[in-house]
Amino acid sequence: MDDPRTYELLGRADTLGVFQLESSLAQGYLKKMKPKSFVDVENFVALIRPGPLDAPAPSGQGTMVDEFIRRMHGQARVVPLHETTAHVLEDTYQIVVFQEQAMRITQAMAGFTEAEADNFRRAIAKKVPEEMPQLRKMFVEGCLQNGIPEKEADDMFNILETFSGYGFNKSHACGYAVLAVQTAWLRANYHPEFMAALLTSVKDDSEKLAQYLRDCYEHKTRVLPPSINISTDKFVADGDAVRFGLNAIKNVGNAATLQIIEERAK
Repeated sequence: MDDPRTYELLGRADTLGVFQLESSLAQGYLKKMKPKSFVDVENFVALIRPGPLDAPAPSGQGTMVDEFIRRMHGQARVVPLHETTAHVLEDTYQIVVFQEQAMRITQAMAGFTEAEADNFRRAIAKKVPEEMPQLRKMFVEGCLQNGIPEKEADDMFNILETFSGYGFNKSHACGYAVLAVQTAWLRANYHPEFMAALLTSVKDDSEKLAQYLRDCYEHKTRVLPPSINISTDKFVADGDAVRFGLNAIKNVGNAATLQIIEERAK
């Protein structure tokens, strides 16, 4: 998880085939964030979701994802959303990233029990229009009982409502981050083997196949032509190169490929 080559790869957004980090959106934000640790990746996979991406930054410059990155790099002040929630969001630069944080905010501000906080999270995540006024009322009333002005309570509810459009819980983000870092590590350290597996997975998608073959060329990983004497049905690593798979050749079906391999074995 601490391999420097992996994080260098992530920082330059060289992430074709990397779990959850392959899209142009993810690549654009990776170049800005330049994650340096597993925790950074964990935050990142939770942030590039509709909830945080839909929430405007307090400064009006971009989204809360942009704000998170600016705060992470010391380019913007870390300002608590509310004095009662500073401890809840201290690990994420005072920005709501995980569902658990949203739950703890309802406990800190509105005095919700753990069960009430979880029910609130589930209800607000469903975003049933007719339920929203009741949820807002419940939250605001709880805040008023704790001496928090109605406007401050209302503003916080708006933030939670936007976030909950697609917020991750921390365990979900952790699982995604593990797969993201593992696939990035493979790409950074075993490019031929990684690309062979990746090419095999898209052998029937001509557009993706062309994209990944181009990636091999750009990384100086040679793609050797198919050989009736060497190739298998799949793409395979061959030293520092990738050998083309027989099943990826147009008009060569799986039955013919298996027959070739059987005859060769004999």
